[in-house]
Amino acid sequence: MGLEQDLLSDGPGFLSRRRWDHCLRTADYAVFMAHHFSIDPEKVRLSALAHDLAREQRAETILEWALLDQDELSPFHFSHPVLLHGFASAWYLRKHYGQDDPSILNAVRYHTTGHPVLDGPGLIVFAADYMEPGRSHLTDLDRDELLTLSLEGLVLSILDSMNLYLLRKKADLAPDSRELYQILKKRYNVCP
Repeated sequence: MGLEQDLLSDGPGFLSRRRWDHCLRTADYAVFMAHHFSIDPEKVRLSALAHDLAREQRAETILEWALLDQDELSPFHFSHPVLLHGFASAWYLRKHYGQDDPSILNAVRYHTTGHPVLDGPGLIVFAADYMEPGRSHLTDLDRDELLTLSLEGLVLSILDSMNLYLLRKKADLAPDSRELYQILKKRYNVCP
């Protein structure tokens, strides 16, 4: 049995119905986006199915697995523990399923914040997690408008929206998000 079948078999027992449905919608939307942007849909689907594997584990377990993946975590991560489930999910995917593809592991690892190391599949999983049809903060028209942009332009637009949302809550983007944001802004010659 391949990784996709293993994830499809194990996911419903590992996650709540609501969370697993989100993973399935994210995977379907990520594959749609992969075809739209001419990116390998298999890596995208596997990454999206696995992106929240650790999301509903106990906080202590998530921290333990995240530290096994990262060796050390930043103070920002300790003050925002919800972000640790990407690291924990990547570790679980590597340890229990033997996945060693850096593209897939990074897509899972950085799906909540984005990161400069993300390649096409990783950027798509980051975007699909934000855009999947079960998310109520976007309309179908919003999704369609985002899809008129290049993949990097779409990610920049998402990071811009995330930044505005967090500013209203008097919070900051994660350092990984800020770094990716600045790189994309420079690439698109957008003034800060």
